[in-house]
Amino acid sequence: MTNRRVVFFKSENPEIQLSDTEDQLCSLLVEFTRILPQAVECCIAGGWVRDKSKNLSCTRVTKVESRADQSKHLETAKLGVLGLDLDFVNLRSEEYTSGSRIPAKVEFGTKLEDTLRRDITINALLYNVHTRSVEDHTKKGIPDLRAGIIRTPLSPKRTFLDDPLRVLRCIRFASRFSFKLVPELVEAARDEEVQRALDSKITRERIGEEIYKMIKGPDPLRAVQLIHALSLYRSIFTPPSSFVPSENPFNHQTGLAAVWKTVTPHSSLLQHTRSSASIQGRLFLASALTPFKDSFYTQKNKQKPLIEACLRDGLKLGVQDHLLDGIPVLFKGAKLISDFELKKLDGLPGERAALGLLLRQQYIHSPIFDAHWTSTILFSLVQELAPLWKPNNDRDLLDPLNVGFIENEIHAFNIIQRYNALIIKAEELDLIKTLDMPHLLNGHDLTSLLGRRPGPWVGDVLSKVMEWQLKNPGGNKAECESWIKLVITEEDLSENRKAKKAKV
Repeated sequence: MTNRRVVFFKSENPEIQLSDTEDQLCSLLVEFTRILPQAVECCIAGGWVRDKSKNLSCTRVTKVESRADQSKHLETAKLGVLGLDLDFVNLRSEEYTSGSRIPAKVEFGTKLEDTLRRDITINALLYNVHTRSVEDHTKKGIPDLRAGIIRTPLSPKRTFLDDPLRVLRCIRFASRFSFKLVPELVEAARDEEVQRALDSKITRERIGEEIYKMIKGPDPLRAVQLIHALSLYRSIFTPPSSFVPSENPFNHQTGLAAVWKTVTPHSSLLQHTRSSASIQGRLFLASALTPFKDSFYTQKNKQKPLIEACLRDGLKLGVQDHLLDGIPVLFKGAKLISDFELKKLDGLPGERAALGLLLRQQYIHSPIFDAHWTSTILFSLVQELAPLWKPNNDRDLLDPLNVGFIENEIHAFNIIQRYNALIIKAEELDLIKTLDMPHLLNGHDLTSLLGRRPGPWVGDVLSKVMEWQLKNPGGNKAECESWIKLVITEEDLSENRKAKKAKV
């Protein structure tokens, strides 16, 4: 068992624990400062102090130095020590101009100046490796950490105008820790000047990075909720103005509605989704983009989904976690699911094959896009329930327990029951194990069997092979070959005759 050293905060702060490695690192830093010619005091800053205070693991450490003999440069040194990632920086103060989030002037500063320049108070704590104590120079960090509050060290409007990206960081940390935003921060985030600065001073790449961290976090639902509550949806999710949509998207509230309706009574739909943070994040981001699902833009005379532009150009997100390639597929798969009419097939001989082929479609279940049938069905359900959701006012959105209501509960219940029936039927017909089932015959088998060269026809015949397998669960390869030779030969003769006549 690993020994852990308990360290107590000053001023009746809650205790934190250092691992053996962290304790060794602190001792190493202290020893190193003793052999330096100048007097140097080392502190650990930022997220490490916050996370250790909350008993969370952290492997990245930012160490700041207070020096009597100040060097000529303010740089950051990065290295790994004892398996930990360290950033070495000096205490600093910063000044900004109105046109950029990059500081126009950076100078050596005091501990107070260094902590006041940070985004929120809980990220402004310092841990002194010499005294083994936490220092809260803003006088707000520890109380806010205890109370579960997100607050800026300085005026929130000034903080956001200096660097508007901090608005999104506040949302990310509020959703990550289930903390509340103080009223003055909410007011500043909704300020038109701040929102214009977010549009003009922050690159789409940085916005996309923050959104990616939110959807990968423990509560992406809360993050999207706060984006709506702070009236930031249009600034964040709307594609660049160069992409002209084919029609005006729905009200952005449908995006929030879709996010909130990512809940269903059937446990099968949630089991796989909850097992993967990347799948959850993809579902929530796709839900947030729901207002754009029926809009397209033209590129090289081709109609393309506007959602692709939102992801690729609006948020600068690529195929990580199958966002750029997987989210448009979710919408296509959801459309296939919602259009499927199970009742018309109930009890018919081809029911098993029809439902099995539906669930095997690449837009519904495919490792290529990391698409899983449960996630696709869940997302389709979300899309059908979203129009029934009615929002309360924006201020209510700040309360996670007060998010809106279903206008027609009976209709919503019927929709959920229809989706539950589809899942139950798939389980009754023992289809789940067939979704990744290989074909009894591959393309090479078919070309040899039918004596034809490879071509587009192979894909069509492979679909017939799978249909036969679904209709004949106990069938083997030889039986399938006999059936294919009989059926395909007759069809081919008919098609060849028609083709010859057309040429004449």
